[in-house]
Amino acid sequence: MIYLIEIDAFDPAANAVTTLRFGSTGYTTTPSDAPPNAHFESGVINAGNYDRHLFAPGTTGGSPTVGAGEIVIANADGELDDLLDLAFDGRALRIYGLTGRSSPWASRTPLLVGTLEQAEFSWTRVTFRIRDRLALLEEPIQAEVYKGTTVAGGMKEAEGTADLKDRPKSLLFGRAFQIPAVLSNAYDLVYQISSRPLASIDAVYDGAVPLTKGTDYPTIAALVTASLSPGTYGTCLAKGSFRLNSKPDGNVTADASEGAAGQRSAARTVRRILEGAGFVAGADFLVSDVDALHAANGAEVGVWLDADAAEILGVATGLLDAIGGYLVPDRLGRYRLGRLTAPAATAEETFDASLALDRGAGLERIATNDSGSGVPAWKVTLHYARAYQTQGGTELDVATSDAIKAFVKEEWRTVTASSDATKAAHKLATEIEANTALTTVADAQAEAARRLALNSIRRDRYRVAVPADAAAAIDLGDTVALDFDRFGLSGGKNFVVIGMEESFAADEDRISSTTLDLWG
Repeated sequence: MIYLIEIDAFDPAANAVTTLRFGSTGYTTTPSDAPPNAHFESGVINAGNYDRHLFAPGTTGGSPTVGAGEIVIANADGELDDLLDLAFDGRALRIYGLTGRSSPWASRTPLLVGTLEQAEFSWTRVTFRIRDRLALLEEPIQAEVYKGTTVAGGMKEAEGTADLKDRPKSLLFGRAFQIPAVLSNAYDLVYQISSRPLASIDAVYDGAVPLTKGTDYPTIAALVTASLSPGTYGTCLAKGSFRLNSKPDGNVTADASEGAAGQRSAARTVRRILEGAGFVAGADFLVSDVDALHAANGAEVGVWLDADAAEILGVATGLLDAIGGYLVPDRLGRYRLGRLTAPAATAEETFDASLALDRGAGLERIATNDSGSGVPAWKVTLHYARAYQTQGGTELDVATSDAIKAFVKEEWRTVTASSDATKAAHKLATEIEANTALTTVADAQAEAARRLALNSIRRDRYRVAVPADAAAAIDLGDTVALDFDRFGLSGGKNFVVIGMEESFAADEDRISSTTLDLWG
């Protein structure tokens, strides 16, 4: 296989973006190709290496991991020194594989679509550092802050006083309970739950005593000037806010929802997060992934963010983790959504000794990096329906109902699922415990049962290195089979691809390889 690389760069002299092309051998597209007559200059020493994992390497839950690599181009004669004047940071990178030098351009296989971090120059080489695609999601999820300009009553705004100036506004995604709403207009008793529009403010509490819902108003100005009846609250859902009729006696909290009913699943809530951050469906992520994950688990989730410096990635993966989901870039640079399950019944590819490097000598069964190192779990404990402000004792009004008192006393509700058979068979059987963004007992119980079924039996983790072209059609989350005459794999056993470490060698002395990290 030969490797062809396209690198975009900004040329300050021309005030335009130019595309540089390099190959492990020289190659030129035909006049009818797109682009036509494009020449790839030989000189690629290393066509790139890139590691991607559904979660942290060797684990089966949490945030994804991407290890950025590098591309190395020969420059012994200094012909590429002029590239110093170009800007590569954040520019597009495309790596293709082609069967041979005479193969048509249309037959190329995209191996990686990403971005660059920067270029480094030694006496004999230019090294382009590949940027972690996940870095685009490691940005603050909230850019809007309070202005601190609401300094008197009747100003028909709710931007806080000086103590709130430059503080990020709170955000709600999905549904949340007992939210300690921010007093954004202390003079007119306006509280804000989220800078994003809300579907509903289901309840407002004064000392955990529910008030009566009133009218919704289209603007903060209309809300401020509205006449409210005693014991009621008015809302401005468009601004994620509500207003009280009179000064409260206790802590003011609220239950609220963002997103339409039926659209608060982890998948569809994360879609709103991505689109709110400027990512485009189809180009940056696949609607088919969102729909498939929603169909697999449409359970309602929710998270409320106050002044924390939360990042897009952390919020999104936290919601997905509630259902065992993941968000990770594929080879084409698109963010893929899915859920870790047991391997599918049908494998997309089978790897045996003939396809493994060293005829399988490098195949190894190893422990996972999960808590307990992959020993089966006998019990799963999940926490759900978080109360974002707990209260008790003198904080509560004497009129507070027993049901509400019980709810606000504890931050989390809890469900469990267990297997006595697993505990009896495995003396070191583990327990799985996690906080989730789930909101109902039924959904939490179902997820606990699913996780127990997934983790209460023996699971194996294997690593095996194969030629890169043999794994070119495989990606994270796919099911593949191992068929070796060792470790009980004869006849084939299916596994989920949880990690891929790809190295595209461009010289004859090294073999391009992909190391698959498999679980099942």
